[in-house]
Amino acid sequence: MAKIQTYSFIIDLTDTRNKYLFESLQETGKEVFAYAAGGWLREASDKKVFLFAPTTIIDDEIFATIPSYSIVFCTSASSDLKLKFKQKRVELHFYFDDEELAVSNAYLTAEGALAEIIRVMSRILPDLRVAVLGFGRVGRAMSRILLRNGSEVCIVSREQSERVAASNFYRCVFDFESFKPHLAEFDVIVNTVPSVVLGVDELQRVKKDCFILDLASKPYGVDFEAVKDLDVNAVLLSGIPGKTAPQTAADLIKTSVFKTLNIKETKVVQKSKN
Repeated sequence: MAKIQTYSFIIDLTDTRNKYLFESLQETGKEVFAYAAGGWLREASDKKVFLFAPTTIIDDEIFATIPSYSIVFCTSASSDLKLKFKQKRVELHFYFDDEELAVSNAYLTAEGALAEIIRVMSRILPDLRVAVLGFGRVGRAMSRILLRNGSEVCIVSREQSERVAASNFYRCVFDFESFKPHLAEFDVIVNTVPSVVLGVDELQRVKKDCFILDLASKPYGVDFEAVKDLDVNAVLLSGIPGKTAPQTAADLIKTSVFKTLNIKETKVVQKSKN
């Protein structure tokens, strides 16, 4: 009978999600170490699994700390680093290649963004006209949660396939060029597109009390250099699940990692001293 693989987990604690993940893995009886502390260099006894925070960017400095034949979970890595990991016999996994995790994370992102809109705006959600830029996972989740809460939602996308899909549920759908003349009609603009779609020209067109929320990853969708020179209320809100629902996000990540590694999820039961 083949030996069941056991793992030592090395956790990057730079994100609140991973602090909960650390505790949760300890509760299952797993061998767990803090990445920065370096104890795993001497003490980790099983196959090493590195769980980097979703916000951590894997670079050459981090790469140099990963032993050969380890397993790494992260959000992304450059093509050059992917090749280096392969040459080092390191098994590389990207969290959001797991569609179930990606969709769940998109919902947590949308929920956190909704909380920020409620916090900033002085009007109830049904009074707001909101433009959502991009109709990928986060854009779809954001649109649905806004619609359910009574906001008037408009979808803006470069992709014809996304516009066609959006038109089945939303009456207001634009491409970016046709959206420009309507910029001043929106109370809130939520961007999910990871390339600059709100530059100087677009920012000058929005109305003065419009709230712009950028949820995209780098290079983001708002020209924040232009924002500095304009009277525009625009904020970047990245890594939302780690701020608004870190424990839930950690549970989702653990479930995904266990699924990938084919680990049965169990909890250690503390015995009573009586």
